[in-house]
Amino acid sequence: MRVLLLFPGRIMKRKTPLLFLTLFCVIFADLQAAGGRLDQAFSLPPFVLRIYQYPSDDTTKTVVEVNVGIVNDALQFVKLDDNRFKAGYELTLDFLDKDGNHIAGRVSNKEFYAKTYNETNSRQKLNKDKIQFMLPPGEYSLHLDMMDLDTRKHLKREEDITVNDFSGPEIKLGSLVFLEYKSSDVDDLDYNLAKVYVHADKTIFVRFSAANVSVNDSLRIGYALKDWNGKVLRTWDEWLKPERRTLTLTRSLTEFIPESGQYTFEVTCEQAGQKVSSSDYFSVKFRPKSAWGDENDAMASMSIYGPLKYITRGREFEKIANADSLTRIQLIEEFWKKRDPSPGTEVNELKDEFYTRIAFANRQFSVLATKKVGWDTDRGKIYIKFGHPDLVRTQSREIGEAPMEIWIYKDIDKRFVFRDKRGHGDYELIYQE
Repeated sequence: MRVLLLFPGRIMKRKTPLLFLTLFCVIFADLQAAGGRLDQAFSLPPFVLRIYQYPSDDTTKTVVEVNVGIVNDALQFVKLDDNRFKAGYELTLDFLDKDGNHIAGRVSNKEFYAKTYNETNSRQKLNKDKIQFMLPPGEYSLHLDMMDLDTRKHLKREEDITVNDFSGPEIKLGSLVFLEYKSSDVDDLDYNLAKVYVHADKTIFVRFSAANVSVNDSLRIGYALKDWNGKVLRTWDEWLKPERRTLTLTRSLTEFIPESGQYTFEVTCEQAGQKVSSSDYFSVKFRPKSAWGDENDAMASMSIYGPLKYITRGREFEKIANADSLTRIQLIEEFWKKRDPSPGTEVNELKDEFYTRIAFANRQFSVLATKKVGWDTDRGKIYIKFGHPDLVRTQSREIGEAPMEIWIYKDIDKRFVFRDKRGHGDYELIYQE
């Protein structure tokens, strides 16, 4: 990275240079590459382990599916040639019963390739692996050992698991599984293991199975969407007449999502006096298109000049803000002309990066509940001033505890802590260093 001041040297000669020195913007040397990585820091954890359970044709056993995902940045890549890098791991899974006896195990070896060095450091997608086991219901512990094939370092996890019993007359629900896209082919299912949706053009799908339903008898399936604090936001239902004893459904949630935030999705199946429910959480990191529709003219205009207050002195911003629309356009053009890092060229890299960040902030951080556009939020302000952080940590989600994000900028040695105090997606800055 390189640091580029927003103000040319001739302006720095004024009597209050420290004011300007604090107002800077981190620009990537390769702006094209940066544009493709804007979502990266806000997307995925480095490693994910998910264990799903489904009913099987053998009623004495349950399908236990172990899913793992790991980002490129967590693996050691070796350069093969100028256009190819290689990484890999060996994954060992072992199930032990409550007495410590080995019940089942599997070893999987995976290799991954990247075309560029930047791709080897990517956190934009998970490299996924899934292994299925058929286990009798009961108490188990799963022992996971993932070894990087280059460094020989180990990542280990141990999980206690209750394998559910899908036999018997009662209706039973399998795991709720969030998908990247809908597919009727079981072998083509692409799980969203992180349960995080960061792209506005992706539909939010969830898949689940209900076992032991009565054939040709009316079945009510109720759905509920709750916020991070358990408050019910939306409910809806559907009625079906199952044609077989096990029913598998895939449903879209996108139209019911009001804004970015953390949610709990609950499914309830009710038939002939029986009622069973299951729930799981997921996160939405973008502003849904259906939330506000297109921005109106006033909001769009504010996005052009409003964020300038983060990088200008008070008087200069007031002059722009108080001008009529035509004069304001001229003042903004003059503002960026004086701060063009490459005068004489058609492109003003600093201006382009600034408005790219505004667009990202508006997509990711806008708050529907308060009608606050993304650039005007605390996260938007920090993002516009400093760019995307090197690391974003999200607190472990617990019911009743306000979500929190920690942004870390390594090169400039800064850390910002945000908390969603009111639960409507507006993360307020509560600490910085």
